[in-house]
Amino acid sequence: MAVEPQPWLGPPLLAAVLTGSITMFLWIAKEWRTVDDDKKKRRDEKEKYIRALFAEIDYNTRDMEKFIELSASVGEVIMKIKENKDFIPHITDSRHKEIYKSQIGLLHHAGDEYIADVVTFYGIMERIGTEIQGVYLPSFGVISENGRASVIDDIVDYAFECAQIGQSILLQMERTYPEYRLQRKKRKAPDRQSDADLQRRVVIFNLDLDRARTAHLKVS
Repeated sequence: MAVEPQPWLGPPLLAAVLTGSITMFLWIAKEWRTVDDDKKKRRDEKEKYIRALFAEIDYNTRDMEKFIELSASVGEVIMKIKENKDFIPHITDSRHKEIYKSQIGLLHHAGDEYIADVVTFYGIMERIGTEIQGVYLPSFGVISENGRASVIDDIVDYAFECAQIGQSILLQMERTYPEYRLQRKKRKAPDRQSDADLQRRVVIFNLDLDRARTAHLKVS
């Protein structure tokens, strides 16, 4: 008895295979689009964070530079502190750390090569804030003259250090992300200073301080 050969793929089966293939293709396309969208979202997230962090560090660094510029006569301030125990210098504390603190989970975007500098930068700002708060505590008026002068001395030194680290971070960010065209914002503050400029100001500050101490000894 003869058996009629059966086609291995009939119209219903062909339709099912085509439907399955199309479904698989659409699923792969959807997954690829999802992965691509996720990558774009992460790129956008990184760019927004880097720009925001750059702006915040720039703002704080400008404040430190301005403080250094206005602290040229710090020797006179220290002399007043030593002469009058009731004298309280006015020091504005306007640190900005919202981006750093609220988005600490994105800090890895800053770059492994200088992430430690970013942490140090904000750490020194915290120290400056603590020192400034101490100036307005009742206990500030009861410590020795040298102790009060030392507090102001420390604040200025921390400001120098913070400005140097901030400048270094900003320069590295500009070099690491040239595609973002990062640029320091010009404010009514001193022009950007190099490390050499800051070192010269340290020398001037120390000379002023020495003169103030000499004058105080003569008065004593």
